[in-house]
Amino acid sequence: MLSEATKYKLYVYLKAVAENEVMIEEQRQELGKQEEFEPYAAFKRLLSSAEDPKANVLSPKDICKFLR
Repeated sequence: MLSEATKYKLYVYLKAVAENEVMIEEQRQELGKQEEFEPYAAFKRLLSSAEDPKANVLSPKDICKFLR
């Protein structure tokens, strides 16, 4: 059984996750409204900018490089 303190920490964590999920969805919708945005082209560009293509992860450096 979880203690009250642990339950509260879990609640705070899950609430933060849910709030961030809503924020991300709102941003995704705004991006989708941009006529000049092409999701597949952006995805391919991000993948090609990754320093280690075998890693299958994007670093913060990769994202900054993409945004320039």
